[in-house]
Amino acid sequence: MTRRPWMALALIALLASGCLGQSQPEKTRYLLDMAPTMILDPGDRGRVQIARLRVDRPFERKGLVYRVSEDRYVADFYHEFYSTPGDLIRTALEEWFERSGLFTHVVGPSEAIRPDWRVEGYVHDLYADFSRPGRQTAVVEIDFAVLDAHSVQLDMAFSKSYRSIAALRDRQPASVAHGLRDALHQVFKSLNEDLREALPAVEGAGAAKEGKK
Repeated sequence: MTRRPWMALALIALLASGCLGQSQPEKTRYLLDMAPTMILDPGDRGRVQIARLRVDRPFERKGLVYRVSEDRYVADFYHEFYSTPGDLIRTALEEWFERSGLFTHVVGPSEAIRPDWRVEGYVHDLYADFSRPGRQTAVVEIDFAVLDAHSVQLDMAFSKSYRSIAALRDRQPASVAHGLRDALHQVFKSLNEDLREALPAVEGAGAAKEGKK
């Protein structure tokens, strides 16, 4: 797991200001939407809620971030996500769990339903790496923890860090957004597979899922 010294970071807005009298280009916005195309699991792990998903400070804003050297990261002012990465990744993970079939129900933030499991995440990396000549990659690293919502102290049921690197065909922002989706897709897929093995079935959850069909 990589960590960056805070004093070494140089996170600046790319082309954030232009010359007076010149028209500014319109912003281009991207999503991080992804989901399995079919139900993969029996849905007997009960109800899950994405309780909290935080993003490391250099990557918490909307602008795409490029690593241009060992210790310098640049934010793109004109190419950004539709919403903050934390919101987009949270929504994408909720949709993934809905479509994967691993859980009976994904509890939304406004639902007054007690989940069986609470998922928390921390995004350490979400950027395109341009620091090596002739090679460009998308990098995603997220720590996930799953807590037992029925235990008094919210006991830890699962914890793991995932790091995924996807090759980019070029350094264009659209390729960066596509590569970040690919890397995040692999993180979600690995998380889903690990939770299938790590979490026990919840009694009655499979029957409840059948009743919803």
